[in-house]
Amino acid sequence: MDKPEILKHIMEGRADFDACLDAIPDSQFDSTRNQSGWTAKDTLAHISSWEKRMLTWMLAASRGETPTIPEPGATWADLNRINTRALAFSRTQSIEQVRADARDTHQALVDVIHALPDNPGSESWSVWLNQEPPWKLIAANTYEHYAHHLKACCKIGRYPGEW
Repeated sequence: MDKPEILKHIMEGRADFDACLDAIPDSQFDSTRNQSGWTAKDTLAHISSWEKRMLTWMLAASRGETPTIPEPGATWADLNRINTRALAFSRTQSIEQVRADARDTHQALVDVIHALPDNPGSESWSVWLNQEPPWKLIAANTYEHYAHHLKACCKIGRYPGEW
């Protein structure tokens, strides 16, 4: 996968995700919960928290450092703890703060990806765990992640309380 294809997937996936969120009335954005107890605001903050991690990893790699994935001192086994901590923090923020943070974080991530060389075989792409290309992590923390949460978010707006 090359950079233009990655960016295309990100932009299309985010447009679908944002359109879904935009269709949810403010009155439901932070009140109607899914089966996991998450609101649309929680979901947007969750997506943003993982985009922030991706941004941190990409910036570390751009400095020639090996990114600490998922975060310093954690392993993928700590995923629920990481998500719970991010959720608790997001619940202290207003809807406007969460939306602004999500918008700014997403744009910063897209800008960093734009700055990468077009060839994923380039050295700028190679400072990753297990020598795997970062596009797999980019996909998992952007367009694949949006798609994973998209259905539940849309149901908030269309079928409140029934998901």
